[in-house]
Amino acid sequence: MAETLLAAAIAFAGTDLDDLALNLLLFAQAETGKQRRAVIAGKYLGTGTLVLLSLLAAYGLRPVPRTWLGWLGLAPIALGLRNWAAFRREQKQPGQPGRENRQERARSLTVQSALVTVANGADNLGVYIPLFAGYTPSQMAAAAVVFGVMTGLWCVLSIRLTELPPLRRFLQAYRHILVPAVLVLLGFYIMARGFLAG
Repeated sequence: MAETLLAAAIAFAGTDLDDLALNLLLFAQAETGKQRRAVIAGKYLGTGTLVLLSLLAAYGLRPVPRTWLGWLGLAPIALGLRNWAAFRREQKQPGQPGRENRQERARSLTVQSALVTVANGADNLGVYIPLFAGYTPSQMAAAAVVFGVMTGLWCVLSIRLTELPPLRRFLQAYRHILVPAVLVLLGFYIMARGFLAG
């Protein structure tokens, strides 16, 4: 069982290193504890979706062709454009967000976090599916628990990094440019990777 846990930890770390940078941008947008929890909930929804798809594929469901995964790139592109439009609206109508706006923002961060996690998860699927295919049900459950724990650790690490004063100042000053730009670039990267693989 120790070998299973170690393999799962390595698989997660190897496929989610790029998510650390995305997490920094997601948590930089979270201005309250509730919004941070919303990002964390989205990360768990996204990771859970990837694990579920991997389990289904490992049990014999025909995997989605890699070229189809390229269409997932549309999600971060749409989110990036939406973030940019929201920033432009805030510039035209500055003001303190009300309670309803804060709640809406928390929901938006959950959806954004989940979609970005799934859209950026093609490499996760490529590793998790063969990993799960060789596992017994108890090993799959153990690996899923490891993924859950490590998702939490990734979130804690990202939050701690965003609290470092120099990085916090940088992210606060440029997040309105960085978040849309990174999401749009990520979307084009996912599309290129998916379509060129076919």
